[in-house]
Amino acid sequence: MSSFAPSQYSMTPDGRKWRKCAAACVVNSAGDVLVGERLKISGAWGAPQGGMDDRGQQSETVMQAASREAFEECGLRCGEHIQPVAAQEDESLAVRYEAGGWLKEAGFAGQQLHWALFFVVDPTLDRDCASVCDLSGQNGEAPEFARVRWQPLDEVIANMWPAKRGPYQALQTWATPLIEEKLLKQR
Repeated sequence: MSSFAPSQYSMTPDGRKWRKCAAACVVNSAGDVLVGERLKISGAWGAPQGGMDDRGQQSETVMQAASREAFEECGLRCGEHIQPVAAQEDESLAVRYEAGGWLKEAGFAGQQLHWALFFVVDPTLDRDCASVCDLSGQNGEAPEFARVRWQPLDEVIANMWPAKRGPYQALQTWATPLIEEKLLKQR
């Protein structure tokens, strides 16, 4: 039996069950996003993400889950390395994508991805994410990433696995105005 909390889920009118997950879009002062190369899938890059814990009345919000994932997968702490900006708490902003593997075996059609946006506050992280990120896995989680880098969101989307491209395009639509506003204030 797993020692981790079960994930929240959403049901669609057609009876399909979607695992709710949160992803952390971490943005540096150049407007690039933090992505990691999956440890088990060479060449597959993406943002930290994972299931939103279901603890009844104490269930995680999108921001809480994304903050936890940024820590577990990259060792980044809110207030020390990154600052929360906004989250897609409204379900209408989330994007679903189909997935197989263990998700299908657990009865899920795929995932319902919600984004949270963070800006970097650590100057070393801002310049060199590899020197700050701890990819060893935190909170008892297994490591997810082999390495990390800063990359323009357009490039991340262009190289994304086709089934998962939609959530990243939705991120771009939602987050670009917030990122541009931040970059203008820095100038």
